[in-house]
Amino acid sequence: MRCRTLLCLLVLVGLAGVLAGGEPWPSQYLIRPWEVDRLRDGDVVGPDGIVYPDWRRAGVAGGIPDLAQPGVAEAYRTFPVAAGSGEDALAAAITAAVAHAVGGGRSIVRLDAGTWTISKPLPVISTSHVIVAGAGRAATILELVPGDGIKDGAAALGIRGGGYRVGPYKEVAGPVLRGARAIAADSAGLQVGDAVILLTNMREPLAPDATMRRRYDWPASGVAYTNLANGHFGRGNLARISALEEGGRVTLDRPIAHDLYPEEHIQLRRYAMVTGCGVQDLTIRTTAKAVRLDPIELSHASDSWLLRVTIDSARNWPVTGDGRLQCEIRDCDFLGTWEDINRGSVAYLGWCGNMVDCLMADCRAQDLRHMAIFQGAIRSVIRDCQLTGNSITSPQLHGQMPTDNLIEGCTFDNGSHTAYAVDGMSSLRHGIEGPRMVLYRNRFLRGSGSMVLNGGVEGHLILYNEVARTVGRTQLPALLIFDRSWNGILRGNAFQADPVLPFINVNDTSCPGWEVRDNAVHGSNGILAMGDSPPAIAFDNRRLATDAPLVRPVPEAESMVDWQRQHAAEPRLVLNLLGPARLAPGEATRLRLTRVQADAIAMLRVDLRCEPEQSLLMDASVTIPAGAVYVDLALRAGQARGPARLFAVAAGCAADVERLEIRDGDDGFPPIADRREGLPEGWALVDFAAGARTSAAWDAQAGRLTLVGGGQPVIRDSTWRIQGRTQTWQTLIGDGSLCVRIDELSAHGQAGLILCDDVAPITEHLIVCSDGSVIGSGAGQGNAVPGSLRAGDGGQAPVWLRLTRSGSILTAERSREAEPTTWELLVRVDVYADPPREGHYRSAAKLDDRMHLGVMLNNRSGKEPARAVFSRLLTTGNFSR
Repeated sequence: MRCRTLLCLLVLVGLAGVLAGGEPWPSQYLIRPWEVDRLRDGDVVGPDGIVYPDWRRAGVAGGIPDLAQPGVAEAYRTFPVAAGSGEDALAAAITAAVAHAVGGGRSIVRLDAGTWTISKPLPVISTSHVIVAGAGRAATILELVPGDGIKDGAAALGIRGGGYRVGPYKEVAGPVLRGARAIAADSAGLQVGDAVILLTNMREPLAPDATMRRRYDWPASGVAYTNLANGHFGRGNLARISALEEGGRVTLDRPIAHDLYPEEHIQLRRYAMVTGCGVQDLTIRTTAKAVRLDPIELSHASDSWLLRVTIDSARNWPVTGDGRLQCEIRDCDFLGTWEDINRGSVAYLGWCGNMVDCLMADCRAQDLRHMAIFQGAIRSVIRDCQLTGNSITSPQLHGQMPTDNLIEGCTFDNGSHTAYAVDGMSSLRHGIEGPRMVLYRNRFLRGSGSMVLNGGVEGHLILYNEVARTVGRTQLPALLIFDRSWNGILRGNAFQADPVLPFINVNDTSCPGWEVRDNAVHGSNGILAMGDSPPAIAFDNRRLATDAPLVRPVPEAESMVDWQRQHAAEPRLVLNLLGPARLAPGEATRLRLTRVQADAIAMLRVDLRCEPEQSLLMDASVTIPAGAVYVDLALRAGQARGPARLFAVAAGCAADVERLEIRDGDDGFPPIADRREGLPEGWALVDFAAGARTSAAWDAQAGRLTLVGGGQPVIRDSTWRIQGRTQTWQTLIGDGSLCVRIDELSAHGQAGLILCDDVAPITEHLIVCSDGSVIGSGAGQGNAVPGSLRAGDGGQAPVWLRLTRSGSILTAERSREAEPTTWELLVRVDVYADPPREGHYRSAAKLDDRMHLGVMLNNRSGKEPARAVFSRLLTTGNFSR
């Protein structure tokens, strides 16, 4: 028992920094170009000065073979399948093709134009260099029909290597750190060129004091990621061996994406993969719900592909399988499913499992539960795809620590749901989310116009996206951030935002470090961000009319994948703004000029010029000193209004250009100042309802606070959305209480006490009103505090109310006595445990050490101001002033 207590204390100590609002753990993924000591193999400085993951390997190495090119098909032996020959003839051709490839040859199973009826699984392609090719997706059709004795999920057409349980297994002395290629492991039995997987192999539950558990557990709500099934923390790094040293070192051909720690029992295993296999130029159509066959399985494969394939009405997932290294899905169509997409775990399309450096490009999909989903994948890409129709959440991060992935240039047209969602930290089945997901230059044509990061993600990059809002009242801001979602960049996007909400709602103190720059916000209530973790950097965001045409973002590179392949290794200059880019005439700003991929031994003279001339006032040149990689420079805006460009040019380096603008007026997001006039010392007031302006008057001698005005009544629902309220608050550190007497309340007023996690429209909360009603936040997972905890009983002022916090237990009480000696318990609720947890979900709520406790006034009338008088404002606990 003493040992368990000590471990719990260690975990709680690890959470102390999170609760206090510091960085949740040491930062690794938000890196600046000049931080050369933090850059790793696998990082690429982009043309916009943002450090990206390296996606140059994504897809089949050298590209998918073009069988139409002279000499390409001739390298393969063809096994023809004539129209009308039936499924047995097709099976025989695949068997013969595999046998030929086993002997060292290359095989093409070539189907004529025609339709084949498939009632049972075809032979599995279990060796390298076998292609199944039709005469075109409109010409060659495989129709899947019900068959006898078929197990659910058997694939009609399967490509499958031997997997990673074939040995040898090599124990690895950790840690293995992000960016590493050299692995300390016995090399006996391995060969250069072998495919391998570096993974964790837990034989016992991971101890509570382990690094990953200290970061991601939340003991108070029962969230304990033991990784026993080796799924919570993912990180299956696939690679090939590029070099061996006898006895103790294996060198991989690509870097590790995330740290692996000794306590996780690290292993290197040889991975039996097929290579160079493909399916192309045909359609697979599932004819009835009774069909038990899945269309295609692609498992334990490298440099393999689907090309110009249509999957029509899949039984469930259109493509199944695990273990893919540099595989590619290109120019394919995925047209719905027979499954009910409202059920969990059905009809996913994306990169799910041990997927490394894979690419999906130029595809179209519709009517699937999750499209463009990442679960466990590493450095994989979905680009230039059209994803439409009915969907539950598309795109999405869905657990098992997907890391360094990219969605680029895609169009989403998926109805009324969020534009993008991260699952968060409350599911013990799905595991945790991963770092540095990148959304780059995508278009979201319909939906709520919002992105929701539910937790556990470091270094998200949300860049140059166009996000439309087509539903009326979304009750969601453009970006809603929860629970250890931190050190991200939100830059260059265009959002249509809910006009009554702030642009960003940060719901936890554990979400620091966001850079919010150069976003066009159509709508919002004029507040850039609310919550207890304000952006670390906020420049050049501009508020535009809600109904104005959505601004089209303009990134410096149309495709980051293409740009990296062409320019990542070039010596070049990069300009990073340290201040604003939108300047009033005469206003100053600063930039940092960095040399990237360039020798820093000698000094470097850099010439500066601007267009138009005299639009920017600065030195004609600067010098990066010998041994340094950057220099700071200052400039001032000229008097001419309009766009301006700054050029940095130096010998031996590619030049860089930074866009600025000189204009009059502000951008529509004035700084937020706490309203403290008319309030007791240490108190503040906020109106969340659009247009509301509540006045306060404090009579210190009488100890009486009068509020006149009021926000929108708090609704009794099961969400965290209490955005229309008017409240005052003090900040409570740790446990404490507030006791207040409501002396007077107008007939149309809603008055009471409120305890909220953040001063933001959407946050965890508990409210007790003068009529005895109690309202608390829910989490949408079926195991958090329900919305309406107690109905009102008609009682009104005068009345005493008391709210108390003790850890995660919140208590609401009432007394009708003139001087209370006894209290009526209205509600006592444990936010993390009531109602009891069910299944693998835990409460999504996260209560900070710092919460906010005060009085509330809302107006049920909307025609005339509400009025409430509060007295005897008595507190216990540590309140910050």
